[in-house]
Amino acid sequence: MPELPEVEVMRRKLEKHVLHSTISKIEVPDLRISKHLPKTWEKGLIGKSLKGTKRIGKYLFLEFEETYIHLHFGMTGSLHFYPHDQEFANYSRLHIYFDNGIRMDFTDPRTFGKLDVINSVESFITAKKLGVDLLESGEKEAEKMFAKSKISLKAVMLKQSVVSGIGNWLADEALFRAKINPKTSGTELGTEKSLALLETTKEIAREAIDADTHYGDFPAHFFVHYRKENAVCPCEKQAPIKRVTLGGRTTYYCSECQN
Repeated sequence: MPELPEVEVMRRKLEKHVLHSTISKIEVPDLRISKHLPKTWEKGLIGKSLKGTKRIGKYLFLEFEETYIHLHFGMTGSLHFYPHDQEFANYSRLHIYFDNGIRMDFTDPRTFGKLDVINSVESFITAKKLGVDLLESGEKEAEKMFAKSKISLKAVMLKQSVVSGIGNWLADEALFRAKINPKTSGTELGTEKSLALLETTKEIAREAIDADTHYGDFPAHFFVHYRKENAVCPCEKQAPIKRVTLGGRTTYYCSECQN
């Protein structure tokens, strides 16, 4: 599913294409994306200008006067930007037209994505119990996340209550680059290694953002390309990639360099 880097790429494109533009029309070809909202929710947004955007972890918010659109991308959600009259993207579930001639399409082949209209990002963060965004985290969060945790690092990294935004592939990528077995507990790391692991995770996220990453289209040197059955590690020993389940998620690691 789209993780922090992919969502940040979409946030930046949103600002590039429609920041300070006004919504002129909204179409919802797939009502499942907004079935929980009042029937006239679109009317409250027509004529409102996009003042800014905000991202917390994997959650994206579009700021309008006195209200926000919240987008959660589910497994396969994505944003695309076109002229008003261009053909709709495949699997479109939402079309938002702006007065600068740009149309934003929310596409989602597996239909797990969600749109919501909220009054406060802070209240959303509190309700979801989200921690500090990964890119803003540091020593305090590293200690809080790992120091007293006896469960696996992989499971700890996926929890969003201390640091928000680390997902499945990003956690595997960071643990591989740090040469740490994902089954290691936080208490085994120590302060220095805990901070180093968090900084490595941030570094990978920034690399992915700079590469304009989309899910399934990662930089060639990323470990994510080896997260599959019968894969062989690119390390010197070319050891088999192992697969286990940690924290309820499928986890891949090298049987040698992460031993």
